[in-house]
Parts: sequence; C-alpha cells; structure tokens
Amino acid sequence: LFIEASQRLDREQQDSYNMTLLASDHGSPPRTGSIQVQVRVTDVNDNSPEFVKSLFSPKLPILETAPVNSVVLTLAAADKDSGSYGQVIFDFAPELSVGGAERRQQQRLARLQFQVIARDNSKEVNDRRTSTATVSVSISDHNDEPPSVEVCSPTGRCPGVGSVKEGQPVGARVAMVIVRDPDTNDRVSCAVNDGSGGTAASSFFELVSKTGSSEPRMEGSVNVWTYYLATKLRLDREQTPKLCFRILCSDSAGLSSTAHGHCVDISDINDNPPILLRAIQLNAMEEDSSLRPIGRLTDFLTDADEGVNAKLNFSLDAAATEPEAGATFSVDAVSGLVTPLRTLDRERRSEYLLKVRVSDNGEPARSVTVDVAIAVLDINDHAPEFESCSSIQLRLLENRPPPALVGRLTARDADWSNNGNGRVQYRLEKSAESSAFDIDRQTGEIRAVAALDRELRSHYSFRVLAEDQPQQRGLQLTGTCHVTITVDDVNDNAPSLRIDPPEFPAEFVVNQLEPGHRIGHVVADDPDEGINQKVVYELLNSSDQRFGVHSDTGSILVSQPLHNIRQLPGQSTHSIKLPLSIRACDLGQPRMCSQPVEYRAEIPAQTAADAAFRGGDSSLTNGRSPHNVNNYGNGSLLAFSNESVIICLVVTLLLLVAACFAIVCLIVRRRASAAALNSRTAAAAGAAGAACGTGTLQAGRLATEVDPDSVHAKMIDQQSPYYCPPTYKTNFNVEDDYGAYSSAQQLQHQQQMLQLNKLKHATSHTLPRGGFSVDGKSAGFPLQQTQQQQLHAMQQRAPFSPYTEASFV
Repeated sequence: LFIEASQRLDREQQDSYNMTLLASDHGSPPRTGSIQVQVRVTDVNDNSPEFVKSLFSPKLPILETAPVNSVVLTLAAADKDSGSYGQVIFDFAPELSVGGAERRQQQRLARLQFQVIARDNSKEVNDRRTSTATVSVSISDHNDEPPSVEVCSPTGRCPGVGSVKEGQPVGARVAMVIVRDPDTNDRVSCAVNDGSGGTAASSFFELVSKTGSSEPRMEGSVNVWTYYLATKLRLDREQTPKLCFRILCSDSAGLSSTAHGHCVDISDINDNPPILLRAIQLNAMEEDSSLRPIGRLTDFLTDADEGVNAKLNFSLDAAATEPEAGATFSVDAVSGLVTPLRTLDRERRSEYLLKVRVSDNGEPARSVTVDVAIAVLDINDHAPEFESCSSIQLRLLENRPPPALVGRLTARDADWSNNGNGRVQYRLEKSAESSAFDIDRQTGEIRAVAALDRELRSHYSFRVLAEDQPQQRGLQLTGTCHVTITVDDVNDNAPSLRIDPPEFPAEFVVNQLEPGHRIGHVVADDPDEGINQKVVYELLNSSDQRFGVHSDTGSILVSQPLHNIRQLPGQSTHSIKLPLSIRACDLGQPRMCSQPVEYRAEIPAQTAADAAFRGGDSSLTNGRSPHNVNNYGNGSLLAFSNESVIICLVVTLLLLVAACFAIVCLIVRRRASAAALNSRTAAAAGAAGAACGTGTLQAGRLATEVDPDSVHAKMIDQQSPYYCPPTYKTNFNVEDDYGAYSSAQQLQHQQQMLQLNKLKHATSHTLPRGGFSVDGKSAGFPLQQTQQQQLHAMQQRAPFSPYTEASFV
C-alpha cells in the first residue's frame, strides 16, 4: 500500500497532514477498518535566507578607540527552511573581507561600506543558498601606511610559489601569503585578482586564514596576517596548464598594496585517453609492388597529456579486424606507419577497414580503438568492355525521320569512374557506313542522322569505340564493338510492270482459242521485300471474261472460246488485237499498285480460220456468236477465201492415198518373209521340238533344262542362257506361231545379244561329232560346225527369230 501526493507539497506552508485511512473488504456486507495517519513533510533547501533590510548601518560612527570585537551593528536575516537549511550564517562578500573594527585616529571621519552574505548551513556546499545586504559603517581614522604583501611557497620558502598536480581536491594549498600593516589596530583585507598572461585566477583560488581567524598576529608593533592561497575548483592541466595571480591587500583606511608576477604550474597526471583528431582515411595505390608505407597514424591522433603520458603505442586489433584486411596491412607499434603487405588490386577490392588499438604510456595506461579506412587508388589498367558485343544486331525501319533511335550500347569499365579511368564515352569509327549515324558520347545511344532507304542500302556495318577518360590522356584505353544495323522494309514502293521485248513483250500472240490456253505472262518488279514485295496481278478490263490473269504467276489465260471474236473497226485483216489492261499490286500495308499497263492479245487471221475450219462453226463467217459478249460493236466477219479451202482438201486426200499404199506394201513383205522361214526350219523344228519337249539335251558342256509346261524352253550354258521357242506342234503354222511368239522374242532380243559376247569366249571349243544325244541316244541330227561357226550363223540372222534359233539348235 502506497500513499502518493496528489499535488506539490510546500513544507513552509504546511509541514504535516493528518488523515484517516479506511480499508474495506469485498464481502457481503462489506466490512471496513480505519487508521489515523500523519504525514510529515520533510524539508528541502528550497528557500534562501532573507535579510530584514537591504542596508545596515550603525546609528553612530565608530570611534577609532572602539575596542576590538566591539559590535558595530547586528545583521538580521531569516530562512523559512528548518534544521540546518534554516540556520543562517553571515559572511562578507568575496569582494571585501573585513575582520572587525579597528582603532583609528580621530583626525578624519571615514565611511566603510561593503556587502555581507547570509547563507544557510546546508551540508552540501553546492546546495547552499545565499542572499546579500549592504553594510555601511562610518569611522574616524587617520591611517597613512598601506599593508605589505609577500608570497611564499606553502612550506614557507620565500619568495617562491609551489606547483600543484591537476585533479587535486578543492582546498589544496598553492602558496602562502603574508600581509603586514604597521598601523596600530588596523584592519587588512586581501583578495586574489587575475594576473597578467594567465587565466581568471580569482575563479580558481581563494585566501584561507592560516590560523582560522581574521585577527592578525603581532610581530613587534606590526600586525601580521598569514593566509594560504587554496584552490576553489578542481584543476585541469589540459585546460589551464599555468595560472598567474595577484594578491591585493588593503587596510581599513583603504590603503593597499599588491603582490604580482606570480604563476602556478599545474603538473600533469594521466587523466586523458588518446584523442582522434579526424577520421583516418588513407590511400593506397593499386598494382604498387614497392609496398611503401601509405600513412602515419600519429598524424591523426594526439593525447592531451604530456610527457610519457602522451606517448602513443599502436597495435592491430586482430579480433575486431576482418581477416583479409589484417593479412593485407601492418601497423608499426611506435611510429604508427601503415604498410601494405602485398600488391593491391582495386578491381578485386577497393576498400579496407582496420581496427587499431591506440594506448599511451601512462600509469594506468589509457587506450582507444580507432577505425582506419584505406581506399585503394585506381590506375587505368582496364579497357572498357561492351555488354554482349558478339551479338549486337540492331534494326531500324526505313524512312524514320532523324534523329531516329536505333539502339543503345553499354560498355563497362572496371576502373574507378570518379577519376575518369572508369568513365566511358562513345564514338563511331569513321567510315562510309558509319557516316549515316551518330552516337551520344555519354549514353551510347545510336541515332540515324538522316532517313534511311532500304532499297538503296539495307545493311550497315561499322565499329563503335568506347574510350575511358583518364586524367592523363596518353593512358587512355579503348574497347571496340562491331555493330550491324539492318534497315527493315516499309511498303514505300509500288510494283512496276516490265515491258522489254522480246522477253517481256507488250503483245501476246494467241495460237489457240480454247479456254485455259496460256498466251503469255507479265512480270512486275517491287524493290521492297517480304510481304511488301509479294505481287498479285489484276486484269482491269476483265468484264467480258474472255481473258484472265493468274494473280500469283502473271500468266495470261484464255477464259472463254475465242472462235466468235469480231475484228475491231480499222484493224488489219491479218489479225485481231484485243486490249488487256493489267496492273500489279503488292500485299503490304498500305497496299500499293502500279499504273495500269495496256497489253494486247493478237489473234492471227490464219489461227481464227483454222479454228473455224476445225470447229465447223459458221458463225465465224456469218452472223454474231450467241455466246460471245464483247464491246467492239459491229465489224466485218472473218473471211476465208475458197482457194484456201480447196488447197487444204487436196493435201488431205494425197496423204490418205500414200498411207494406203504403205500399208499394202508392208503386208506383202511380211507374207513373203513368213513363207521363206517356213521352208528353212521345217526339219529343225521337229528336232528342236523333240529336244525342248522330251528331256535334257547334252552336248559337251551344254545342257538344256526343259519345262514342258512353260511357254519357253530355256537352254542353259554354264556361262550363258538361251531360249527355246514354244513347244513345237506337228502341224506348225508359220504365220500363226510367229505372230504369237515374235512379241515375246523381241523383248528377249537384247538379252540374247549380251549372250553373244559370252559365246565369243567359247569359240575355241568344238562340239563333238555325231550330233547331240537326248537321254544318251543319238538324235540323228548331224552337227559338224564349230562353235565359231555357230556364232557367225547367229550374228548373220536378221531379224532374229525363234525359228532361226531352232534351226541353229
């Protein structure tokens, strides 16, 4: 349970509070208990003493004969606080210290006015509160001797001033001040003033009575006051290494003297760690194999102390430093020199950070850890490199207005860009092809400086240079890239029809008048490409549907029979000329067409006459064709002369007579040849028929394999085959059998001629006398010719027939 104040308490208004504290439970019915509580407010030193008035003065002047320590007046002041906070202590203001009344001569009345202080008696010096009032005292004095001041060391060595270490507690003795005044019963007040060339010494020192009393001691008839010059503040050598002061003393008559030219040296203690003056940034040159030191850390650090306390030592903090950085650099322990241990490559690593521990040599030693940043300076050792240079293919539509953007190239340089080594600028290598383009030196954008015409040039090829910008122009490095720019086609050209006789005539001769006949073709040229170059052909005057043009090939075809074509008025009777208006169009967007070109289809008069003769169409010579729709109006019919018709009939009749005569001669010749053959082969037919129909015929190395069911009986030599005629009949009919068999034998004739060559190799062998034997029995057919003679007989046959072969067998 806590009791908290609900508002700010002021003890001076109310120092205690009485209250009743109630406690209740949560039962039913609830029960309560109470207790009386008194809260006393503890005092804090929040009020300063207050004088009852601001000016105090005795009613009567002080007589010079007034005894020492006589009361001149009584100061009155009150403090609202309690205890020691409310206890009031009076003192003089620092500017003037007066120890009491002094005996004065009565020759003259003087007034002494000074400030007094009323302070509380708080135990904490810094917590004490004060207030001031003015005291004005009138005295009668005759004083003509100023006091004298002597400054000595704290040990009493005169003259001399001691030294003090910094950091000493308040009240440390710096010097001893001895004040002498020969005036009897005189009062002396002394103060510390600032000395020349020093700091405000009055802020650091104060005079403290050696005896603790303001009363002087007597040395004979001289009043002597002894003070210690003591510190009021804790001294710091780094801020005030030397303090100079003056001691000013004055007596009650205002006569004074000053001791000046005294200085106190503040000796050093190791109370300051090393201080970093500025961030440590060192630069190391890459590719420097000399491994020279790159900087001294003592240039960046200091120690406010002096002597041995300010001497610094350096060491690399291995635990806090990255291993690679620690293995790359070393730090000298005494001089602080930072040295690379190996050659550096900025493109691999451009920065390093070292953690260095810096300590002094004081007791105890003080240290600090600092960051040492090392930047690797760049040298221009890399040329710019283009991205994907091997595959740079750019395209641009023709006729784009300049400056049309073609593309952008990007080159990278691994060097540092801030010094220009890695900053890339572009330019085109001068050539005839690159003159049509320009490149932005900073961005690498390639633009066409003029509208391009693909029909004049479709490809451009040139080199682009990427150059770095080092400060020394002689060290510039260059990267190159070959660029190909293809100019893409737009449909900016219409097709043009060619007319260049004889290959591309303007007139086409119609030799046949039937539909589907091709009378010629037209060709159109389009300098565009792709779909823009694809040409289709159109016949503009195709309403009569007599002609048509193939849209893809340009072939001109007859669409309807032209037997009934009429001659135009004024045309020659030797031919009929029909106009054909044709144009060519491409398939691009937008579609472009050539100007119509007038062609002519010429039908010779003779062609028309022949067509009329073959077709028997009287409409060629009389009347108007009911199937012909034309736009030529009334004209004369084609006229054919009677002489031409008679000549044609006579020629035809002569041809028929000659054909009949030839047929008769052929029949007679064939019958004579058949009769001769029949008489020559009668005997051989029986023997051959027996051989081919009964079995195997053997004669030396020759043998015949007979198949009675086959059409041919094939006689086989070990080297070459021969064929037999069909199985012979006893009632052999030359006409019938020859006609049935000659067709098959003519097909075999070429193969048998090949066999003649093989038979030449067997001419040295002679068939045995006595003829052939069938199944080991004599056939009774004498064969006394050699194989050479047989070959000769075969070669003499003309034409070759199965019956001559049978005769041979």
